[in-house]
Amino acid sequence: MFKCKTCSVNFEKLRYLTFHMRMKHNIDSNQYKKTTEYINYLKIQLMDMTVKRDNCLIWKGYVFADGYGGYSTKRVHRLIYELFIGPIPEKMFVCHKCDVPLCVNPSHLFLGTNKDNMSDMKYKKRSLSGKLNPATREDVKKKLRKDWTCINPQGIVFETSNLKLFCETNNLKYRSMMEAGGGKGWKCKRVN
Repeated sequence: MFKCKTCSVNFEKLRYLTFHMRMKHNIDSNQYKKTTEYINYLKIQLMDMTVKRDNCLIWKGYVFADGYGGYSTKRVHRLIYELFIGPIPEKMFVCHKCDVPLCVNPSHLFLGTNKDNMSDMKYKKRSLSGKLNPATREDVKKKLRKDWTCINPQGIVFETSNLKLFCETNNLKYRSMMEAGGGKGWKCKRVN
């Protein structure tokens, strides 16, 4: 429960309290969000949206496509870092000691550059370098390679594994051939 300090009304969600402060007490939302009262309430709300697993606090709210938790439009681990530890300098990453993207335990978060993040990944053997990288294996390369069959306006069939180069040599638009399946009387389709 979130309580308005001015009129003692309780609210189920923090956003309802923020709306109440703006409408009933004429306090600007952005101004209210800078108060210690709001920040403390936000910390409570964020921690209520976690579940303890081992030493990690796992985020159980919204998850972005990249596997990191989200709150509003922000990555939640970055928001937690700002709330519990301090500001994040420009171009700095908030990295995880535990390597769990959904972990928001402030003691598991640390600041680092992109280089630090990549070094940490390599040190913990999470990078796909050398033989671990699927794109370096021949069987995977064969699967990734796409073959194309193209038919010109006269009906002559061409087969290619590099559609971009084929389009350049025949003065065709690559996007038209790839996405629309042809252009300038040509027909093109992916084989495999």
